[in-house]
Amino acid sequence: SQRIVTVTPPARDGHAMAYDALRGEVVLFGGSADSGRLADTWVWNGSTWTQSAVVVAPTARVGHALAYDARRGEVVLYGGDSNSVSLADTWVWNGSTWTQRIVTVPPPVRSSHSMAYDAVRGEVVLFGGRSSSTFRSDTWAWNGTGWTQRSVSVLPPGRANHAVAYDALRGELVLFGGWSYSNSEGFTDVWAWNSASWNKGPRRLAQPARDGHAMAYDAQRGEV
Repeated sequence: SQRIVTVTPPARDGHAMAYDALRGEVVLFGGSADSGRLADTWVWNGSTWTQSAVVVAPTARVGHALAYDARRGEVVLYGGDSNSVSLADTWVWNGSTWTQRIVTVPPPVRSSHSMAYDAVRGEVVLFGGRSSSTFRSDTWAWNGTGWTQRSVSVLPPGRANHAVAYDALRGELVLFGGWSYSNSEGFTDVWAWNSASWNKGPRRLAQPARDGHAMAYDAQRGEV
């Protein structure tokens, strides 16, 4: 049912949201409005939206990704696009403040990538995205202090605007959809990340091609 609330975030697209399990609230950051890129932080507690007044925050952007890091109890933000410039910065949200993490080797700049928390290894996994005309197919993991690229022999084709969700019942990340210049109609393949390798699902599981969609895990039914 629709929630009628007095105060809501301004209209936008290209933003990112993640559920902060430690504080029991949904965190929203950034996006694009008619006025331009946004750098505001909002939290939803189930009945109301509240804008967080923060002194330091990531720069305004779209196409970034957020994921909740359950082991460290913080929301992780990476990358995005700020006025057509792709970013490679990492930020964490502790419920009241943003802190930029300065890392030695970050993933290359990108936007329209995906991130999800891998509960088996206790790390946030990043895949794909786009930087200018390059569609990336690399896999990176965040352990709270640094990024590590995972070397795998088989991996999904490079893409952007795909979606990933963690399947807790099966202990794997599920990836679907997205697009690239080589596949402008969109991908229909399903991939699963088991903390060490990507495995392609059978063709019969695929849905119609799409990009810019969303996926989430339904714990009650044990399905994405």
